[in-house]
Amino acid sequence: MEELYRKLYSKYTNLKAKKDSELEQANRDQEIKFIKFAEAADEYIEQLKSETQALRVTIDELRNENSSLRSAKDQLSVEYEELLSEERLKVQQLFLEIKKLQDLQHGEKKEMMNTSQTAELVSSGKPHETSSYSGRPPKRPRTAVGDQSMSTPIEDPIARPVSIDATYAVPMQKPECCTRGTYTTGLGKCIFHDLIERFIGMKVSVANDSEVPSLCIVHQSSGYSFSLTWVENASVDETELLYRVSSLGTFEMVAPEFMRDEIKFSMQMCPVFFNRVSRVMKT
Repeated sequence: MEELYRKLYSKYTNLKAKKDSELEQANRDQEIKFIKFAEAADEYIEQLKSETQALRVTIDELRNENSSLRSAKDQLSVEYEELLSEERLKVQQLFLEIKKLQDLQHGEKKEMMNTSQTAELVSSGKPHETSSYSGRPPKRPRTAVGDQSMSTPIEDPIARPVSIDATYAVPMQKPECCTRGTYTTGLGKCIFHDLIERFIGMKVSVANDSEVPSLCIVHQSSGYSFSLTWVENASVDETELLYRVSSLGTFEMVAPEFMRDEIKFSMQMCPVFFNRVSRVMKT
């Protein structure tokens, strides 16, 4: 029996040792895995910490950039407000200067008219002849031209009707009233010239240095000036007007595109053109 107990005890001891060694190996393996997991967790934690730090730095940079952009925007807003106030002040001063020039021009016109009427009164000695133009030209003296007398009406190039679409074939010339000193207004100008200027509200003169017929037109109170040149359009066999701006004057900021560009239009469009120009001048 003792031998049997000894064998059983020996088997129990060997089995226990084997089980202890297996448990110890399993514990060792678990410990190794736990160490690896702990090291991986530490590395991941460090990586997250570094990423969090980088994100914080990026957030700080973005905050600083946002603050700088906001301050720059505020600065630009202040500058734009200052520029706007300066422009408004300039516009107000410009309107005041225009009003002064208009008043001055009106006063000069009245003074010129009074001076002209006084001069006519003194030279003629007849007060009733100083009235404005009545619309009927005075009688011309009868002078012989060849075998014909002045009783035969002389065809005036301005007075006779001319087809608007006719091609310009002869140079422009002044009517006789512009050269002989008769049929004039109180200011001593040609009645046709004076009528055109009063109709369009601008000063008109002929460009003598141009090879083709050309008019220089000036709006004195604003400084706006342009030229109208006669050009022939062979494709449609009619005369057109070429508009070129010389100066926009005080209309620089409000002038529409057609006043800034070089345009060409037919004679029939003259009323439309001057109507649009007058609208701009009245604004």
